[in-house]
Amino acid sequence: MINENLIREILEKYFSEYKEYNLIIFFVFALLTVLINIIQNIIITRKLEKYKSELKKSELKFSVYNQLQIESLSKLFQQLTEFKDTTSIISKSESKSPESYQQIAVIWSNKFFETTKIFSKEKYILPKNIKNRYTEIHQNFKTLFEYIKNEKELKSNFFTNEVGDVIFEGDYQNLNELTEKIQKFNRNDIFAKAINDIELVRKEIEKHFEKLEI
Repeated sequence: MINENLIREILEKYFSEYKEYNLIIFFVFALLTVLINIIQNIIITRKLEKYKSELKKSELKFSVYNQLQIESLSKLFQQLTEFKDTTSIISKSESKSPESYQQIAVIWSNKFFETTKIFSKEKYILPKNIKNRYTEIHQNFKTLFEYIKNEKELKSNFFTNEVGDVIFEGDYQNLNELTEKIQKFNRNDIFAKAINDIELVRKEIEKHFEKLEI
């Protein structure tokens, strides 16, 4: 008959070894879990840092782009304002002396070229709607430029004498040719359209700035 004490000793030894074995497995499993969590945290942290870095770069690029765009729009708005004022002045200068008109025409032409130059330089960064709007009406400005050029040349056939009388001193054939070119257009309409076109672009720029304030 097996000794009860012997059986007890065997069982205690077995369960003792089983507990130690399970304990080892538990600690290994816990250690692996901790290591996996640490590795996952490191990976996630690195991804977040990378994302934050890319986001900062993106925000910086966007900020620089916005600043450049605002500066370009400010330049164009100011130039368009001056161009509009000059166009308004020359539209009312038909009855002025030939010399005065020619001076005003030169000033207007300079404003036209300055406006064209600024748009050409800055259009790469202008909002699409403003760029398209200006492109659409630029041909109207070119038409007005040709009209004023012909009117200026026509005025150059005259001069004002000492007593204020306007005297013709040009070529009649040239005068007739220029008169025909000018008469193809309605003077009031061509100037009114140009002023309205300029105002349309200015309003588009104003709307853009109003959106930035919201």
